[in-house]
Amino acid sequence: MKRMCRVYGVSASGYYAWRNRPVSLRGEVDARLLERVRQVHRDSHETYGSPRVHAALKREGEPAGQVDRCDVPR
Repeated sequence: MKRMCRVYGVSASGYYAWRNRPVSLRGEVDARLLERVRQVHRDSHETYGSPRVHAALKREGEPAGQVDRCDVPR
């Protein structure tokens, strides 16, 4: 733990405070959106790339701002 904190330049108390903090509203929205992205990708038999996933989400009525900032880590 000490090594990790030193590498990332954070205090141990700061790490524990972050770890115990509840998920933010944006974090919850991002998690829901990520699940929708994964579902659209699975439903396409994993053939849709980001432009088609983006279009499908917009077609399904996802709020444009959320879809536009959607960035799925690989």
